[in-house]
Amino acid sequence: MVSCALDPQELHFINSTTRTTWAIGVTGGIDMVDSQAHTPDGGAPDGGPPEVWSLKYWKKYWSVWILLLLWAIPLVAFLAWGLNGASPSPVVPPVCNPTDPDSPPGIPPDNPAVLKPHTTVNSGVPFGRYFDTKQRNIEYDVTANPEALKGASSLAVEKTLFLTAAGSRQLDESDILAWAEVKNQNRVLLHVCFRRDGSFGSPGTYIGTVSVIDSRVARVDVPFNVSLNYPVWQFVLALWVFMLLPATLYVWLLLGSFTSTRLSIGTFREWIYSRNAIIALGTGATISFGFVLATYFKAESWGSDITEATALFGGAFAGFVAAAAGVTSAGQDKHPATMTEKADGVDLDGSDQHV
Repeated sequence: MVSCALDPQELHFINSTTRTTWAIGVTGGIDMVDSQAHTPDGGAPDGGPPEVWSLKYWKKYWSVWILLLLWAIPLVAFLAWGLNGASPSPVVPPVCNPTDPDSPPGIPPDNPAVLKPHTTVNSGVPFGRYFDTKQRNIEYDVTANPEALKGASSLAVEKTLFLTAAGSRQLDESDILAWAEVKNQNRVLLHVCFRRDGSFGSPGTYIGTVSVIDSRVARVDVPFNVSLNYPVWQFVLALWVFMLLPATLYVWLLLGSFTSTRLSIGTFREWIYSRNAIIALGTGATISFGFVLATYFKAESWGSDITEATALFGGAFAGFVAAAAGVTSAGQDKHPATMTEKADGVDLDGSDQHV
């Protein structure tokens, strides 16, 4: 049954079966005012929306809880993986174990041996995020006074502290092994090994020097640059996964700000399963993960303090929102024609359908 209600500006036709209201304005346009089914008391047919956190509420929005579960599972998995991963103790090659230097003569020679690097010295020691032992063997040619090394098998070596540029942190001195081996009177090898275990040092870049200080040779100083990246990559990925939830909610809130979308869990469910949202969130996740790859996995000394973690979170969040919001807003440009537009014969492109 259809009833008619008179209004100064428009006529209202109400279908009593479907409770659908149609309005004819004074200009002749037809629009559907309310297409939602209602009971005579104004509520939903089943007695109104389910009470928040009730069993019916959980059942109604089960598809949203499934998404939350799919988000939480990798987050917890990465955290547990990172916490249970014990810091290994890398194996130290036998050549890294220093031998006691020979006792130098009581009176230093007047003309000590002169050492010259046989090849270019590689002073960089990048560990990345791995626990490992890095070995540097520097070969020297004895270019003058080789007789000063007659009978010698090893030379005295000294290590300075390996500090950051600010001097606020240093490497564990016991994990830096160095000694100089006299191969013959014309050749000397300087062995330097850096062993990274759980106590070696926090992420960052450290600079120090290893010197041959034996009185039988002219002093030789070799600077080293040791870089350490944050070792627990699982925590970094957990930070990225954690970012996905607030970033997704932020994009949805932006959608409500530049459209007439009513913000509720029901509209969120409809949006997140839409084609536009899947494309937008997939784009945002790809861009943000690329930022994480470039910032952490390609870096040599990331993670020296908490500010780098917050910067990673903020950069990934911003990249996600920028990419996803752009796709979301572009998708809103194409909307279905309203009943008034169809009644007036106006298509989406603004053309007139009347002949």
